[in-house]
Amino acid sequence: MPFRRPCITARLAVPWLCLCMVLKGATGNLSAFDEFMNELLAKWRIPGAALGVSRHGRLILAHAYGMTGIDAGQPVQPDSLFRIGGISKSIAAAAILRLVEDGKASPDQRIFATLRSGLEGPGPGNCGSSPAGTDDAYAPLRAIVEKASGQSYESFVKSAVLLPLGISRMRMERGDGWMASVFDLLRFVDALDGRRPPMLLTQKSLRAMIARPATVSAAAPCYTGLGWVIRPVGNDADWWNFGDSPGGSAYVFRQAATGVDVALLFNSGPADSRAFEAEVSAVVAGTADSITQWPAVDQFAGGPELFARDVVNAADYSGGGVAPGEFVVLYPSNAGPPDMVPWGLEGHLGAPTPVGETRVFFDNREAPVVYSVSGKVAVVVPNEIAGKKTTEVVVEYQGRRSHPVWLAVLSGAPALYTLDESGKGQAAMLNETGCCNSVRNPAVRGTVASLYATGQGRLAPGRIARNIAVTVGGVPAEVLYTGYGPSMQVNFRVPANAPAGDAVPLVLTVGNRRSSPDVTMAVRSARQRVLVVDGDTASGNRLARILGGAGYQVSTVANAPPDLAILDLGMPQEESLEKVRALRKAYPQLKIMAMSRVFGPEALRAADLLGAQAVLTKPLNAATVLKRVSTLLQRRPAVY
Repeated sequence: MPFRRPCITARLAVPWLCLCMVLKGATGNLSAFDEFMNELLAKWRIPGAALGVSRHGRLILAHAYGMTGIDAGQPVQPDSLFRIGGISKSIAAAAILRLVEDGKASPDQRIFATLRSGLEGPGPGNCGSSPAGTDDAYAPLRAIVEKASGQSYESFVKSAVLLPLGISRMRMERGDGWMASVFDLLRFVDALDGRRPPMLLTQKSLRAMIARPATVSAAAPCYTGLGWVIRPVGNDADWWNFGDSPGGSAYVFRQAATGVDVALLFNSGPADSRAFEAEVSAVVAGTADSITQWPAVDQFAGGPELFARDVVNAADYSGGGVAPGEFVVLYPSNAGPPDMVPWGLEGHLGAPTPVGETRVFFDNREAPVVYSVSGKVAVVVPNEIAGKKTTEVVVEYQGRRSHPVWLAVLSGAPALYTLDESGKGQAAMLNETGCCNSVRNPAVRGTVASLYATGQGRLAPGRIARNIAVTVGGVPAEVLYTGYGPSMQVNFRVPANAPAGDAVPLVLTVGNRRSSPDVTMAVRSARQRVLVVDGDTASGNRLARILGGAGYQVSTVANAPPDLAILDLGMPQEESLEKVRALRKAYPQLKIMAMSRVFGPEALRAADLLGAQAVLTKPLNAATVLKRVSTLLQRRPAVY
């Protein structure tokens, strides 16, 4: 059983209400769920209830509240069975869609209309969901399933829908209404769209289930799908259903934005079911939105658990396969120590050893663990998987292993690291000067830059691999150096004809595989920019002519990041200081040169206050100006 036997920790003054029975892993701000459940039971005088919450297909908590009845005196357990009323229609919809997939039933619109009927009323965001499912409503659905499958309705649903998901305790009551626990309902709803593998329905069936009926206006915020009420959210949707029956109420809610599913079961149905549903709907959605930290647990599983989708590239978080030598991050549940343990504390990268009592295996070959923390493990994929089509991945924590997942083996999976660690936008890279490339510090055409990536695959030894290529804005760059490890460094020359801009696409190609085109770098022309701030128009114009004639790009407004600012010390000191502070904040690498009509201690003190690295004396001598500007702006490549 995936939970320990709970104990009643306190008893409130109201005899039918007990504080929730907490399972391991339900900590922190998840207590908000307990608070609203206790309030609901007290306000609506409900003897007992159960709550289950999953996230991305993993059971986070399952709590029990109160008693099995006012006079029964037995506490509700997290796995107690409750009547689920109209939610049985959601199960019937899944059964019929499975028959359609198998070619045993046709997608008859009359059947779909029956599945949609009865789902009306207030739900989250004033959308519809109300008790649905009388014997009369279920009779045609049951008959369709029985005729198409050649089995009794209950037998077919159990064999085709429930048992493949590990649901064995659900049972029929009163003809066609089901009894279920919160564990059962969450396993069911999580499998519909594959949040928890295996996915129960095909993508085609899933689209049919949540499709907007032709009779419903596109402006309507919600509509009834097949056994569910649907609210579109971008390219996804929230779903829910509410079931009311004699002696119980049930509610299931699937939230798109958070990956959260919630199941609530009550052993009493309030007389004003519409008001009760509206309150439950609002508080469930609001509470799910409010949770900011979720524990990395899965109470569906007794030990570490890993899904194929949990293994991603450490740089751009892409999945679907792994490459030899790739730096990957795994997101297992029930694995990893509470505090991060890096490899440096327990071993040496390259010599696989347990880190934080965590080990990862690819085809039974132990991988070097870079770090381990609860719910997150970083490893280097062993080179030995090269040449295989698939690899079996297993996570071990404290001696207990997950079930294996199988991933495709790729020849390469190149991905660039980015500054915000999102896998998109500005690349985490260096310019020739040894400083970070950014909008404020773009790389100059023709200079050398260094990118950092992973997923290079198993490469032949050598300083420059022949199958490595880099493009900047689609223009091929000269690759000068490649260095390997869990991460790869590639030095390249920014093409002289590369497009200039703040976000120029940067792509790394390894063999026939390319990194994401969503990673960018900042590029500028080879012409160095000089900003002139001079209150004397005549000398400012002369300075612009001297520098412009020598190939510098001169401006009086910082429309683009300048390399050098030349300021006139004749300006008020506070005004000059304020302008320099603003420029330094916007362009940290900016060099400053001061101009003065008098060269002496006072001018030098003023230049020092501005942080100037050179001083020019008026009237300006062209040769002197060019020599000092050239010296100050001389590029000094960093040593790699």
